Amino acid sequence: MTQQTSAGLRFRQALEVEKPLQIIGTVNAYAAMMAKQVGYKAIYLSGAGVANYSYGLPDLGMTSLDNVLEDVRRITERVDTPLLVDIDTVRVRQLSILRIKLHKSVVVIVQIKKLFLNKKWLIALKQQLMQKQIQTLL
Repeated sequence: MTQQTSAGLRFRQALEVEKPLQIIGTVNAYAAMMAKQVGYKAIYLSGAGVANYSYGLPDLGMTSLDNVLEDVRRITERVDTPLLVDIDTVRVRQLSILRIKLHKSVVVIVQIKKLFLNKKWLIALKQQLMQKQIQTLL
């Protein structure tokens, strides 16, 4: 699959076409393909979905960032639909890995909550990752 436009541009276009934009949760590449086929303009991947459907585990922090990124890779290789990724527990030691791996993917937005970061690290993350990613959406 070739990417003709950036994920950010595709997300902005989806926002213009559908108001409010409906974003459906997908748990794997097959579900993402079905969502695209029935007309969804954006999709969502949750950490719980990765734990439950890819590993058969409850969402208790037993899966890693790499597990989520593997599902991101699988989904974005099959569909070009803008993807919102929920990353619940990013820890300081994972920030550089997150930046590098998401930079190479076609993820539009990353939802991060429950951060285990101090204010200094949060500011650095915003400047180095979020600001750059979100900037393309506005």
